[in-house]
Amino acid sequence: MINQEPSLFDKFVYIVISAFLLSLAYAEALKSISLVLMLALFVYALLSDKASISRDGINTAIVLHMVFVIMGVWVGINPEESLKQFSDVLKILLVFLFFREIDLKFLNIEKILKPLIYGFIFALIVGMYLYYFQGMDFVKLRSVGSINRSAVYMVLILMLLLPFAYRDEAPNIFWKLAVGLTVVGIVSASSRMAMFSLPLLFLCFVYLKDSLRIKHILLVVLSVVFVAIVPELFPGTRLASRFNQGFDDPARMQLWEASIKYFFDSNPLLGIGVGNNMFIDLKTYYGPNAHYATLDNTHQLYLDMLVERGILGLTTFAVFIGLIMKNSHNNLKQHPIYISVFLMSFAVLLMGLANITFRYEFGLLFVVAAGLSLNKSLKLNSRL
Repeated sequence: MINQEPSLFDKFVYIVISAFLLSLAYAEALKSISLVLMLALFVYALLSDKASISRDGINTAIVLHMVFVIMGVWVGINPEESLKQFSDVLKILLVFLFFREIDLKFLNIEKILKPLIYGFIFALIVGMYLYYFQGMDFVKLRSVGSINRSAVYMVLILMLLLPFAYRDEAPNIFWKLAVGLTVVGIVSASSRMAMFSLPLLFLCFVYLKDSLRIKHILLVVLSVVFVAIVPELFPGTRLASRFNQGFDDPARMQLWEASIKYFFDSNPLLGIGVGNNMFIDLKTYYGPNAHYATLDNTHQLYLDMLVERGILGLTTFAVFIGLIMKNSHNNLKQHPIYISVFLMSFAVLLMGLANITFRYEFGLLFVVAAGLSLNKSLKLNSRL
């Protein structure tokens, strides 16, 4: 509910927020401009006492994480490359603090999230059109990138949508249609990581809603049966090939093993520097049997953090996301956004077992929702 007429500053904040969220999955240039404007607005708000930075464990953890990433730049194996890539972490910090600390009392969460969903739906429709009608190899979101990155983004969007689409109050067809389209997108993308995670995420959702029933468990069982017969129903499709492969992935296992080996040969506290996995030569460990020339992408959140950001980086990340999950769990009954953030956190950790899930656009997406769930002005003045 809007309590007062928004000021010119408030209106500008909403314009910038809307531009950023609309462009997150599709338009790189507009997103970059929006980030610069968000930084300017945030600095102005801090200097003019329109905002202040909360002093608590969550902010301390993410700021310390940034500090350790910066330290890792200088002790890493290639500071020049790390300097190019640490801006991704800086963007995540900025977006989280902005959405957490900026005064949004003139808005409600639904109004803030709708530009995000509109932008995602547009990017997904374009991606599916290019895949089904223009011969693109995979369903990808333009600004997010590869199939696995896009799949992570889509799953996080689904986790964000579910509590709003199936809340106890009057149903809203917009959110349910968005859920349906997102599910179609995830299946079309055919990412094993995403599809194998969905049954557990679904069970987590109904559990958090206090609505776990035998029918939900049966639905998961039927999903497993469906996975088993997909290759027979849709032979020769990418979807069938993904299910046929299952959890068998020797190339990825080799990446994980190499990550662990290299970690013990590197700086255990601060890692080798963000972005420097590309300089790890796998032939050093596996010779001609190496599946890839370099480690580059560990395809695993925890090993990526450990190797590039060290024990300190992984620990501060774990504390950050753990405290966010605790806050969300403590407020599940208050607002759908808390269930959304808990589900998104669980998705980040679960899918992180098979891919990087806290970087790029999907990292920004997560901290937008997490920041909103912690924004005191929204908590006090916005109820659905």
